[in-house]
Amino acid sequence: MMKSMNTRTVDSTLESSEGNLANIAALVMVGILSIVILNDWQSWQESGPQLGLMLLFAMVMLRMQGRHSPREAHLYISLQTLIISLALLQGTVFLLLFFILSAQAMVGLPTRAGLRWISLFAVITVIGNFVNDFDLVPDLINSVVNCAGFLFFGAFGNALMRAETARAESQKLLAELQAAHSQLQSYAERVETLAVAEERNRLSREMHDTLGHRLTVSIVQLEGARRLLERDPDRAGQMIQTVHNELKDGLAELRDTLAALRSPIVTGETLLQALFKLTADFENATRLVIHTDFPKEWPTLTESQALTIYRMTQEALTNVQRHATASAVRMTVTFVRGQASVHIEDDGVGFDPQRITPGIGLRGMRERAAQLHGQVEITSQPQQGVRLKLTLPLQEEKFHA
Repeated sequence: MMKSMNTRTVDSTLESSEGNLANIAALVMVGILSIVILNDWQSWQESGPQLGLMLLFAMVMLRMQGRHSPREAHLYISLQTLIISLALLQGTVFLLLFFILSAQAMVGLPTRAGLRWISLFAVITVIGNFVNDFDLVPDLINSVVNCAGFLFFGAFGNALMRAETARAESQKLLAELQAAHSQLQSYAERVETLAVAEERNRLSREMHDTLGHRLTVSIVQLEGARRLLERDPDRAGQMIQTVHNELKDGLAELRDTLAALRSPIVTGETLLQALFKLTADFENATRLVIHTDFPKEWPTLTESQALTIYRMTQEALTNVQRHATASAVRMTVTFVRGQASVHIEDDGVGFDPQRITPGIGLRGMRERAAQLHGQVEITSQPQQGVRLKLTLPLQEEKFHA
């Protein structure tokens, strides 16, 4: 930002210096003509009006410094042209003022309008040369030289004006570029902040879905093993072995989550196999009956889609174990018209949706689904169980057994 401010300061200083130099050059020429008048002073009746016209020309020129509207520029040039024309009645030396006016006409007006004024200056010059001292050849040569000078000074003024316009445009583009760069930096910072927040949410979901499910099953198994330890040691041992397996799998999933947040589905294992394993392990651990209805053919799912279905099933079964007091669960998976649907129902106590605040598990399921443009619906009534439905749009139509 400081560099931008310095650049604008230097550019404005250069522009101001160029304008001052042009004005100084014009004033020098007016001063030279005034000295010529004073050097050839005749009387106040003859030389006084000439000096007055020079002073008036200089005053109008100083008054019209800077940029003005085309209407004001035409008015200024008209007034200066009248002053020069009156001065020409006293001598042709005042034609030199048209050099100044030619440059100003091409700077302050469009090119065509400036050329029309230069043409008028040329006509006045020819008339002035012939009126003051009619000598055909010398007057014609002087007129041609003067007109060529007008064009040269006009072209110089036009080039200066174009350069200033180009510089102003470049400064505007630079300011826009700097503003865009600043906005891009701000956007990048916001994206980074959102990415960090999203990653934290993802870690929270992963930790909840993996450890939450495993620890819930383990707690249930340990409670059952504690009650059966004396009456049925074999059954208690099986339950403790189940706890061991759950904790072992949970530790492996935790390591995967912390290392790379990869899918918990074993490499090479399909989602169908992972769901069968998940429901079978849950049945063995909780003695709940899980009825599954899976299609024979499955579309090719992305890793995110497969992980979302797996995690939602895991979270739903965990909630059934913790809250439902159910005896059976039904899970149905369908793929119809480019959409995957997962239904999980239990015959438990249910709940009143108006009185229950969604926990981190439900929020995590909805966030996962929303990231894949899907949605999660949960319906329940007291003593009527819970029905959970996940829908995901599919991009692939290839099916496999």
